[in-house]
Amino acid sequence: MDIMNKWTRTDPAKAAKWLDDSNSRDNVKVVEHFLETAAWRDPALASKWVDRLPDRRDKRYHVKQIYQHWVSHDKQRADEFLSRHKGMDYLRKDLEKLKKPSF
Repeated sequence: MDIMNKWTRTDPAKAAKWLDDSNSRDNVKVVEHFLETAAWRDPALASKWVDRLPDRRDKRYHVKQIYQHWVSHDKQRADEFLSRHKGMDYLRKDLEKLKKPSF
């Protein structure tokens, strides 16, 4: 899986294309490794892949990672992404709390 992480760091679009063209797109672990790096390298690309994961805790983890990396430089698209995932709105509220100074 180190190979997928390295490839995703250097060229996330090519790594995604390889996943799409191969049987690996159905391999949850390979997709998770791709998302682990793509979330911070290219959150828009990662957002297209996260829905391929089964709806369980691992998927929610990756949705959170993508949102946290994306919101810092494109809040509108990050919020649109988050709104597509039921039960994840709390992330927006949690991040807002973290930004507010507490004295």
